[in-house]
Amino acid sequence: MAAEEIGEQMGASRTTARRYLEDLVSIGEGQADLEYGIVGRPVRKYRLC
Repeated sequence: MAAEEIGEQMGASRTTARRYLEDLVSIGEGQADLEYGIVGRPVRKYRLC
């Protein structure tokens, strides 16, 4: 899921959600991949390991 989607579910901003998600990635509890669309910036998608 994208940080924006997770932020909405937990009632926090996208930035706050991303901060927590990146912490999970740094300790090996999560994984992040870039998803490229046709136009615009890629979206970083997160998942738990």
